[in-house]
Amino acid sequence: MPLAAQSCQHDEDFLPLTILACAFHGQEIVVKGDRVWTGTNLEVTAGETIGLAASGSLEYTGGKGEKQSARVAGPKRGFRDLIKTLPVNAAGRGALVARIGDATPFAVGEKWEGKAPISGRLFLGVNQSSGDKAEGSFTVKLSRLAAAPPPQWISVS
Repeated sequence: MPLAAQSCQHDEDFLPLTILACAFHGQEIVVKGDRVWTGTNLEVTAGETIGLAASGSLEYTGGKGEKQSARVAGPKRGFRDLIKTLPVNAAGRGALVARIGDATPFAVGEKWEGKAPISGRLFLGVNQSSGDKAEGSFTVKLSRLAAAPPPQWISVS
């Protein structure tokens, strides 16, 4: 069971020190809407169970100046969204997404829990094209729920 989360604001100048202090407890990362990917500096191990819980919202300005809001699950994709390439095409623009290393990203939404399929650094992001910029942010609580199982030795006769 993870300890209570510590607040780990994403500050480029202090991120490595902050993450070291929070890496083995719970931590909170702020994912800003003005970038596609935010590094967490958290290394996960294949088979380790991790949990992500998010809140917050983003606001985009449409082509005619109208405001369009997106929560962590993202809105359903509309016709205009189909011409855009997003990190996770099945999720709506502005949804919270994640990836481990350079692997295929996956949708997170409000809550995600699962086993890391590979080892690597965890990245959190906004499901938007590189040209999109949004106002606002998501706050994501990361938890290590269970360590990776130890390797199993198989005897070969």
